[in-house]
Amino acid sequence: MTITPATDPKQLAALAESFLELRERFKWIAQCWATYRALYESGSMTDDLMRRSAAWFFHDFNLIIIDYLILEICKVTDPSVTMNRENLTVENLWDQLNAVGLIQGGESEIRSAYEGVKKYRYLIKDARNRLVAHFDKESVLKGDGLGGHDADEVRLFFDNLEIFSDCVGRLTGVGPLSFKSGSPGKGDVLDLLKVLKRGLAKE
Repeated sequence: MTITPATDPKQLAALAESFLELRERFKWIAQCWATYRALYESGSMTDDLMRRSAAWFFHDFNLIIIDYLILEICKVTDPSVTMNRENLTVENLWDQLNAVGLIQGGESEIRSAYEGVKKYRYLIKDARNRLVAHFDKESVLKGDGLGGHDADEVRLFFDNLEIFSDCVGRLTGVGPLSFKSGSPGKGDVLDLLKVLKRGLAKE
């Protein structure tokens, strides 16, 4: 990808400030997704551990974290402007990049990642609009399964989000940052599972 310096340093500084704030939200969403995967996509041993320790809690938390992820992902992929107010979103960054002349014709990597992020939004936005952010009567009574998709599409979204983030980081001079590992360290979900395992072993 060719990096073209912005012609207006003030615009570039404002763009970098926006990006750093939004990247923190990307990191948080990735951490929530990592927590979800550690609990619900790590195999039968973890499933058994949750069932034996606090089955109803982990059942309810599964529903809570899915709804929360849908809300957060839709939040960062919302339109650049709604009701005459700017949203700090992927689209808003894209508009700022264009405004300072950093998106030329040949930046295929960032363009592909941007389109991939937006594509995932369309898979989940009806679920957000009708079942999570609102309680659409027709959808609820019909029992519509809105927003269904497979795990590979979620992984592709986070891949594209990190590629997009790294491209913006390089274009603004901030630099790239890997955030998909998700684990914040000591005291995270993995430590919780270890404690539950030790506790059950003593019974």
